[in-house]
Amino acid sequence: MRIRIIASLLALAFAGSAAATPISFTFTGSGSGSLGGTAFGETAFIITALADTDARVGPQAGSVYYIDHTSATIELAGIGSFSFLTQTRTFVNNDVGSVGFSRGSLADSWDLYNGSFDPVFETWDMLTGIGAITSSYQLIQWGGEDFAPVITSAGTLEFANSDEFFGTFTAAVTPASVPEPSTFGLLSAGLIGVWLSRRRLRKHAEA
Repeated sequence: MRIRIIASLLALAFAGSAAATPISFTFTGSGSGSLGGTAFGETAFIITALADTDARVGPQAGSVYYIDHTSATIELAGIGSFSFLTQTRTFVNNDVGSVGFSRGSLADSWDLYNGSFDPVFETWDMLTGIGAITSSYQLIQWGGEDFAPVITSAGTLEFANSDEFFGTFTAAVTPASVPEPSTFGLLSAGLIGVWLSRRRLRKHAEA
């Protein structure tokens, strides 16, 4: 009975200590558009998005995975770096061998950065690092009456629909560190120590 109690307390001590695996996605390219109502010409950009592999969804329709981002930013050369306030996600379509960046709403998950295309994406499951892959992409569906606005910390960001350009995609996985015990876990471990100490004292007194 006592052994079962100790085993139960140990299980509780380490419950919830599993750590998820962070992953970051980077998209590069260039395009023209407007930010907060101010137009800009052809400008290089870098989109950096952070996510967690535990949040991966799929495969949907047998071939599509996606992960909603915990945060995402865009750096526009010569303009600045801004956070996306609109929920975004990265996706991969194994059937066509492509990845992309889109809105994160299930009701309005239109592609924004459609690409890159490469055979490596036909088997990628979004759980490992990949890249950098240089390939063609398109900027599409950023604004207009038919699509929800993409809001950033500097206002609405719109890119004009583009023909195919060349950019890069990279996914980098950060190895999970050894998790620290939870507060409840530490408390449980302390209770085990107290119980064992009292048991030793009781045995000593009985001797």
